[in-house]
Amino acid sequence: MRRGLIVWDAEEITSSALDARLERLRTAMAGQGLDAIILYTNFVRPAAVAYMSSFSPYWADAILFIPLSGEPIFSTSMSTRMNRWIKTVNPVGDIVNTRRPGVHVGEWLKKNTHVSAIGVVEIDGLPAGIYNDLVATAPDVELVDATALFSEFRGHVDATEHALLSYCNALAERGLAAVDPEGMTDAGAAVGRVEQVARLGGAEEAYVALAPDTGADLRLARVSGAVPLGRTFAIRASVAYKGAWLRRTRSFSADAAMSARIADIDHWFSGLLADLDTTRGIGPQIADAAAARGGSDITLLVESCSGTYPLQPVADPAQPPREGALYVISLAMRVDGLGWVGAAPLIQGNPLVDQALVKGRS
Repeated sequence: MRRGLIVWDAEEITSSALDARLERLRTAMAGQGLDAIILYTNFVRPAAVAYMSSFSPYWADAILFIPLSGEPIFSTSMSTRMNRWIKTVNPVGDIVNTRRPGVHVGEWLKKNTHVSAIGVVEIDGLPAGIYNDLVATAPDVELVDATALFSEFRGHVDATEHALLSYCNALAERGLAAVDPEGMTDAGAAVGRVEQVARLGGAEEAYVALAPDTGADLRLARVSGAVPLGRTFAIRASVAYKGAWLRRTRSFSADAAMSARIADIDHWFSGLLADLDTTRGIGPQIADAAAARGGSDITLLVESCSGTYPLQPVADPAQPPREGALYVISLAMRVDGLGWVGAAPLIQGNPLVDQALVKGRS
Protein backbone atom coordinates (compact mmCIF):
# COMPACT_ATOMS: atom_id res chain seq x y z
CA MET A 1 0.00 0.00 0.00
CA ARG A 2 1.15 3.51 -0.72
CA ARG A 3 1.75 5.43 2.48
CA GLY A 4 1.17 8.96 1.23
CA LEU A 5 -2.05 10.86 0.72
CA ILE A 6 -3.52 10.65 -2.79
CA VAL A 7 -5.84 13.50 -3.70
CA TRP A 8 -6.80 15.26 -6.89
CA ASP A 9 -6.07 18.98 -6.79
CA ALA A 10 -7.99 20.61 -9.64
CA GLU A 11 -5.60 23.56 -9.59
CA GLU A 12 -2.44 21.46 -9.92
CA ILE A 13 -3.90 19.02 -12.47
CA THR A 14 -6.70 20.86 -14.20
CA SER A 15 -9.55 19.22 -16.07
CA SER A 16 -8.50 21.16 -19.17
CA ALA A 17 -4.97 19.68 -18.94
CA LEU A 18 -6.39 16.15 -18.72
CA ASP A 19 -8.79 16.89 -21.59
CA ALA A 20 -5.88 18.13 -23.71
CA ARG A 21 -3.94 14.93 -23.05
CA LEU A 22 -6.96 12.85 -23.98
CA GLU A 23 -7.41 14.77 -27.22
CA ARG A 24 -3.70 14.39 -28.12
CA LEU A 25 -3.82 10.65 -27.47
CA ARG A 26 -6.97 10.22 -29.54
CA THR A 27 -5.36 12.09 -32.41
CA ALA A 28 -2.42 9.68 -32.23
CA MET A 29 -4.79 6.70 -32.07
CA ALA A 30 -6.70 7.88 -35.13
CA GLY A 31 -3.43 8.27 -37.00
CA GLN A 32 -2.68 4.58 -36.35
CA GLY A 33 -6.20 3.38 -37.20
CA LEU A 34 -7.06 2.39 -33.63
CA ASP A 35 -10.63 2.48 -32.32
CA ALA A 36 -9.55 2.36 -28.67
CA ILE A 37 -6.55 1.94 -26.40
CA ILE A 38 -6.03 0.05 -23.14
CA LEU A 39 -3.68 1.23 -20.39
CA TYR A 40 -2.89 -1.15 -17.54
CA THR A 41 -2.07 0.00 -14.00
CA ASN A 42 -1.01 -1.56 -10.72
CA PHE A 43 1.10 -0.56 -7.71
CA VAL A 44 4.44 -0.61 -9.57
CA ARG A 45 3.13 0.39 -13.02
CA PRO A 46 0.93 3.44 -12.38
CA ALA A 47 2.48 5.94 -14.78
CA ALA A 48 0.34 5.72 -17.93
CA VAL A 49 -3.01 5.77 -16.11
CA ALA A 50 -1.81 8.45 -13.68
CA TYR A 51 -0.81 10.66 -16.60
CA MET A 52 -4.19 10.29 -18.28
CA SER A 53 -6.41 10.45 -15.20
CA SER A 54 -4.36 11.76 -12.22
CA PHE A 55 -5.06 8.49 -10.33
CA SER A 56 -2.35 6.25 -8.82
CA PRO A 57 -3.53 2.96 -7.29
CA TYR A 58 -2.97 1.95 -3.69
CA TRP A 59 -3.20 -1.74 -4.59
CA ALA A 60 -4.95 -4.10 -7.00
CA ASP A 61 -4.87 -3.76 -10.77
CA ALA A 62 -7.05 -1.98 -13.28
CA ILE A 63 -7.32 -0.95 -16.91
CA LEU A 64 -8.22 2.40 -18.39
CA PHE A 65 -10.13 1.83 -21.63
CA ILE A 66 -10.15 4.88 -23.91
CA PRO A 67 -12.33 4.70 -27.04
CA LEU A 68 -11.76 7.06 -29.94
CA SER A 69 -14.93 8.87 -28.90
CA GLY A 70 -17.14 8.74 -25.87
CA GLU A 71 -16.37 8.37 -22.19
CA PRO A 72 -13.31 6.41 -21.05
CA ILE A 73 -13.86 3.51 -18.66
CA PHE A 74 -11.71 2.87 -15.59
CA SER A 75 -12.32 -0.78 -14.72
CA THR A 76 -10.72 -1.81 -11.44
CA SER A 77 -10.64 -4.84 -9.19
CA MET A 78 -10.83 -2.59 -6.14
CA SER A 79 -13.92 -3.29 -4.05
CA THR A 80 -17.12 -1.30 -4.58
CA ARG A 81 -16.63 0.48 -1.25
CA MET A 82 -13.73 2.32 -2.92
CA ASN A 83 -15.89 3.65 -5.76
CA ARG A 84 -16.83 6.97 -4.18
CA TRP A 85 -13.23 7.68 -3.14
CA ILE A 86 -11.83 6.80 -6.59
CA LYS A 87 -14.23 9.28 -8.18
CA THR A 88 -12.74 12.04 -6.00
CA VAL A 89 -9.19 11.34 -7.21
CA ASN A 90 -9.88 10.21 -10.78
CA PRO A 91 -11.92 12.79 -12.73
CA VAL A 92 -11.62 10.95 -16.06
CA GLY A 93 -14.25 8.51 -17.28
CA ASP A 94 -16.70 6.07 -15.72
CA ILE A 95 -15.46 4.14 -12.65
CA VAL A 96 -16.45 0.46 -12.58
CA ASN A 97 -15.54 -1.88 -9.73
CA THR A 98 -15.35 -5.48 -10.85
CA ARG A 99 -13.38 -8.57 -9.94
CA ARG A 100 -12.57 -9.11 -13.63
CA PRO A 101 -11.83 -5.88 -15.54
CA GLY A 102 -11.15 -7.80 -18.76
CA VAL A 103 -14.65 -9.28 -18.76
CA HIS A 104 -16.26 -5.91 -18.13
CA VAL A 105 -14.42 -4.19 -21.00
CA GLY A 106 -15.04 -7.24 -23.21
CA GLU A 107 -18.78 -6.97 -22.58
CA TRP A 108 -18.66 -3.29 -23.57
CA LEU A 109 -16.89 -4.25 -26.79
CA LYS A 110 -19.53 -6.89 -27.61
CA LYS A 111 -22.18 -4.14 -27.43
CA ASN A 112 -20.11 -1.70 -29.50
CA THR A 113 -19.09 -3.78 -32.49
CA HIS A 114 -17.82 -0.75 -34.41
CA VAL A 115 -14.86 -0.67 -31.98
CA SER A 116 -12.66 -3.50 -33.20
CA ALA A 117 -9.01 -2.41 -33.44
CA ILE A 118 -7.73 -2.08 -29.87
CA GLY A 119 -4.24 -0.90 -28.97
CA VAL A 120 -2.71 -2.23 -25.75
CA VAL A 121 0.25 -0.42 -24.24
CA GLU A 122 2.93 -2.98 -23.31
CA ILE A 123 0.74 -5.82 -24.45
CA ASP A 124 3.30 -8.42 -23.38
CA GLY A 125 3.00 -7.09 -19.84
CA LEU A 126 -0.80 -7.23 -19.68
CA PRO A 127 -1.64 -9.87 -17.05
CA ALA A 128 -2.77 -13.14 -18.60
CA GLY A 129 -6.04 -13.11 -16.67
CA ILE A 130 -7.10 -9.75 -18.10
CA TYR A 131 -5.92 -10.63 -21.61
CA ASN A 132 -7.68 -14.01 -21.59
CA ASP A 133 -10.89 -12.46 -20.27
CA LEU A 134 -10.81 -9.82 -23.02
CA VAL A 135 -10.33 -12.24 -25.91
CA ALA A 136 -12.79 -14.78 -24.48
CA THR A 137 -15.51 -12.18 -23.95
CA ALA A 138 -14.94 -10.25 -27.19
CA PRO A 139 -13.27 -12.73 -29.58
CA ASP A 140 -13.81 -10.60 -32.67
CA VAL A 141 -11.70 -7.63 -31.57
CA GLU A 142 -8.11 -7.22 -32.71
CA LEU A 143 -5.57 -6.49 -29.96
CA VAL A 144 -2.36 -4.85 -31.19
CA ASP A 145 0.71 -3.49 -29.43
CA ALA A 146 0.41 0.28 -28.93
CA THR A 147 3.60 0.69 -26.88
CA ALA A 148 5.47 2.73 -29.50
CA LEU A 149 2.45 4.94 -30.14
CA PHE A 150 2.04 5.75 -26.46
CA SER A 151 5.77 6.29 -25.97
CA GLU A 152 5.82 8.86 -28.75
CA PHE A 153 2.72 10.57 -27.34
CA ARG A 154 4.08 10.48 -23.79
CA GLY A 155 7.48 11.92 -24.72
CA HIS A 156 6.60 15.59 -24.27
CA VAL A 157 6.40 17.11 -20.78
CA ASP A 158 3.51 19.57 -20.71
CA ALA A 159 3.28 22.57 -18.38
CA THR A 160 1.24 20.69 -15.78
CA GLU A 161 3.71 17.84 -15.52
CA HIS A 162 6.64 20.27 -15.55
CA ALA A 163 5.29 21.94 -12.41
CA LEU A 164 4.78 18.60 -10.65
CA LEU A 165 8.27 17.43 -11.57
CA SER A 166 9.66 20.70 -10.32
CA TYR A 167 8.07 20.10 -6.95
CA CYS A 168 9.36 16.51 -6.87
CA ASN A 169 12.81 17.91 -7.56
CA ALA A 170 12.44 20.42 -4.75
CA LEU A 171 11.38 17.69 -2.29
CA ALA A 172 14.24 15.40 -3.27
CA GLU A 173 16.82 18.18 -3.08
CA ARG A 174 15.45 19.44 0.22
CA GLY A 175 15.60 15.96 1.72
CA LEU A 176 19.16 15.36 0.56
CA ALA A 177 20.19 18.79 1.82
CA ALA A 178 18.90 17.77 5.27
CA VAL A 179 21.47 14.96 5.51
CA ASP A 180 24.21 15.87 8.00
CA PRO A 181 27.28 13.73 7.19
CA GLU A 182 29.06 14.95 10.31
CA GLY A 183 26.22 14.27 12.72
CA MET A 184 24.70 11.12 11.17
CA THR A 185 26.63 7.90 11.65
CA ASP A 186 24.20 5.22 10.53
CA ALA A 187 21.98 4.60 7.51
CA GLY A 188 18.71 4.72 9.42
CA ALA A 189 19.16 8.32 10.49
CA ALA A 190 20.13 9.51 7.02
CA VAL A 191 17.47 7.58 5.12
CA GLY A 192 14.79 8.49 7.63
CA ARG A 193 15.54 12.17 7.36
CA VAL A 194 15.30 12.18 3.55
CA GLU A 195 11.99 10.32 3.60
CA GLN A 196 10.63 12.52 6.39
CA VAL A 197 11.17 15.66 4.33
CA ALA A 198 9.48 14.11 1.30
CA ARG A 199 6.47 12.84 3.27
CA LEU A 200 5.95 16.10 5.12
CA GLY A 201 6.12 17.84 1.75
CA GLY A 202 3.16 15.82 0.47
CA ALA A 203 4.89 13.06 -1.51
CA GLU A 204 2.65 10.02 -1.91
CA GLU A 205 5.74 7.88 -2.26
CA ALA A 206 9.44 8.14 -1.39
CA TYR A 207 11.95 5.37 -2.00
CA VAL A 208 15.34 6.09 -0.48
CA ALA A 209 18.39 4.00 -1.40
CA LEU A 210 21.89 4.26 0.03
CA ALA A 211 25.46 3.20 -0.68
CA PRO A 212 26.79 3.17 2.91
CA ASP A 213 30.45 3.19 1.94
CA THR A 214 31.27 4.32 -1.58
CA GLY A 215 34.93 3.68 -0.88
CA ALA A 216 34.10 -0.03 -0.93
CA ASP A 217 30.95 -0.29 -3.10
CA LEU A 218 29.17 2.21 -5.37
CA ARG A 219 25.92 0.24 -5.55
CA LEU A 220 22.74 1.68 -4.02
CA ALA A 221 20.30 -0.45 -2.06
CA ARG A 222 17.31 -0.08 0.25
CA VAL A 223 18.88 -0.26 3.71
CA SER A 224 17.90 1.08 7.11
CA GLY A 225 18.75 0.73 10.74
CA ALA A 226 22.17 0.79 12.32
CA VAL A 227 24.22 0.19 9.16
CA PRO A 228 27.35 2.29 9.72
CA LEU A 229 28.17 5.03 7.24
CA GLY A 230 31.63 5.06 5.72
CA ARG A 231 34.00 7.92 5.15
CA THR A 232 32.04 8.64 1.95
CA PHE A 233 28.49 7.52 1.19
CA ALA A 234 25.68 8.27 -1.28
CA ILE A 235 21.89 8.56 -1.02
CA ARG A 236 19.28 8.37 -3.79
CA ALA A 237 15.82 9.89 -3.29
CA SER A 238 13.08 8.69 -5.65
CA VAL A 239 10.01 10.84 -5.04
CA ALA A 240 6.43 10.73 -6.36
CA TYR A 241 4.04 13.65 -6.23
CA LYS A 242 0.60 13.55 -7.86
CA GLY A 243 1.74 10.74 -10.14
CA ALA A 244 4.98 12.44 -11.25
CA TRP A 245 8.24 10.66 -10.34
CA LEU A 246 11.80 11.91 -10.18
CA ARG A 247 15.17 10.83 -8.75
CA ARG A 248 18.06 12.75 -7.20
CA THR A 249 21.31 11.25 -5.87
CA ARG A 250 24.10 12.93 -3.91
CA SER A 251 27.39 11.83 -2.40
CA PHE A 252 28.49 12.89 1.09
CA SER A 253 31.50 12.88 3.39
CA ALA A 254 32.19 14.08 6.89
CA ASP A 255 35.79 14.68 5.86
CA ALA A 256 36.28 18.29 4.74
CA ALA A 257 38.81 17.44 2.03
CA MET A 258 36.64 14.62 0.65
CA SER A 259 33.57 16.85 0.78
CA ALA A 260 35.36 19.50 -1.26
CA ARG A 261 36.31 16.92 -3.90
CA ILE A 262 32.71 15.70 -4.03
CA ALA A 263 31.47 19.28 -4.50
CA ASP A 264 33.90 19.72 -7.38
CA ILE A 265 32.54 16.63 -9.15
CA ASP A 266 28.97 17.74 -8.42
CA HIS A 267 29.70 21.05 -10.15
CA TRP A 268 31.24 19.24 -13.12
CA PHE A 269 28.21 16.90 -13.41
CA SER A 270 25.73 19.78 -13.31
CA GLY A 271 27.63 21.65 -16.02
CA LEU A 272 27.87 18.50 -18.14
CA LEU A 273 24.10 18.00 -18.12
CA ALA A 274 23.45 21.67 -18.86
CA ASP A 275 25.77 21.62 -21.89
CA LEU A 276 24.76 18.33 -23.50
CA ASP A 277 24.50 18.31 -27.28
CA THR A 278 20.85 17.44 -27.85
CA THR A 279 21.52 16.32 -31.42
CA ARG A 280 23.53 13.36 -30.12
CA GLY A 281 22.86 10.49 -27.76
CA ILE A 282 22.98 11.28 -24.04
CA GLY A 283 24.66 8.04 -23.01
CA PRO A 284 27.86 8.21 -25.09
CA GLN A 285 28.37 11.90 -24.27
CA ILE A 286 28.21 11.35 -20.52
CA ALA A 287 30.29 8.17 -20.59
CA ASP A 288 33.00 9.87 -22.66
CA ALA A 289 32.98 12.93 -20.39
CA ALA A 290 33.25 10.75 -17.28
CA ALA A 291 36.24 8.91 -18.72
CA ALA A 292 37.86 12.22 -19.70
CA ARG A 293 37.31 13.43 -16.11
CA GLY A 294 39.45 10.52 -14.96
CA GLY A 295 36.59 8.27 -13.98
CA SER A 296 36.90 4.50 -13.66
CA ASP A 297 34.36 1.79 -12.76
CA ILE A 298 31.84 3.97 -14.59
CA THR A 299 28.17 2.97 -14.36
CA LEU A 300 25.62 5.03 -16.27
CA LEU A 301 21.84 4.77 -16.35
CA VAL A 302 19.56 6.94 -18.50
CA GLU A 303 15.87 6.71 -17.59
CA SER A 304 12.68 8.24 -18.91
CA CYS A 305 8.93 7.74 -18.66
CA SER A 306 7.39 6.26 -21.78
CA GLY A 307 4.86 3.70 -20.59
CA THR A 308 3.37 2.20 -17.46
CA TYR A 309 6.51 2.39 -15.31
CA PRO A 310 7.27 5.80 -13.72
CA LEU A 311 10.93 5.63 -14.76
CA GLN A 312 12.55 2.97 -16.89
CA PRO A 313 15.87 2.59 -18.72
CA VAL A 314 15.98 4.19 -22.14
CA ALA A 315 16.19 1.43 -24.75
CA ASP A 316 19.02 3.08 -26.69
CA PRO A 317 20.88 5.90 -24.89
CA ALA A 318 22.95 6.38 -28.04
CA GLN A 319 19.91 7.87 -29.81
CA PRO A 320 19.36 11.66 -29.60
CA PRO A 321 16.94 12.60 -26.82
CA ARG A 322 13.36 13.44 -27.66
CA GLU A 323 12.62 17.14 -27.48
CA GLY A 324 10.71 18.08 -24.37
CA ALA A 325 11.04 14.63 -22.73
CA LEU A 326 12.11 14.00 -19.13
CA TYR A 327 15.36 12.14 -18.52
CA VAL A 328 16.98 11.14 -15.26
CA ILE A 329 20.72 10.64 -15.51
CA SER A 330 22.40 8.43 -12.87
CA LEU A 331 26.19 8.17 -12.86
CA ALA A 332 28.59 6.35 -10.55
CA MET A 333 32.38 6.30 -10.85
CA ARG A 334 35.68 6.46 -9.06
CA VAL A 335 37.95 9.47 -9.53
CA ASP A 336 41.45 9.17 -8.07
CA GLY A 337 40.21 6.68 -5.51
CA LEU A 338 37.12 8.68 -4.53
CA GLY A 339 33.78 6.91 -4.95
CA TRP A 340 31.16 9.30 -6.30
CA VAL A 341 27.48 8.74 -7.19
CA GLY A 342 25.08 11.33 -8.56
CA ALA A 343 21.72 11.59 -10.35
CA ALA A 344 19.78 14.54 -11.69
CA PRO A 345 16.84 15.23 -14.03
CA LEU A 346 16.78 17.19 -17.22
CA ILE A 347 14.21 17.98 -19.84
CA GLN A 348 15.65 18.00 -23.32
CA GLY A 349 15.08 21.36 -24.95
CA ASN A 350 14.37 23.00 -21.57
CA PRO A 351 16.48 23.88 -18.54
CA LEU A 352 17.07 21.39 -15.78
CA VAL A 353 13.91 20.97 -13.71
CA ASP A 354 13.90 24.21 -11.82
CA GLN A 355 12.77 24.86 -8.27
CA ALA A 356 11.89 28.40 -9.36
CA LEU A 357 8.84 26.93 -11.10
CA VAL A 358 7.46 25.77 -7.75
CA LYS A 359 4.64 28.07 -6.72
CA GLY A 360 2.78 28.40 -3.47
CA ARG A 361 4.49 25.56 -1.61
CA SER A 362 6.95 25.51 1.26
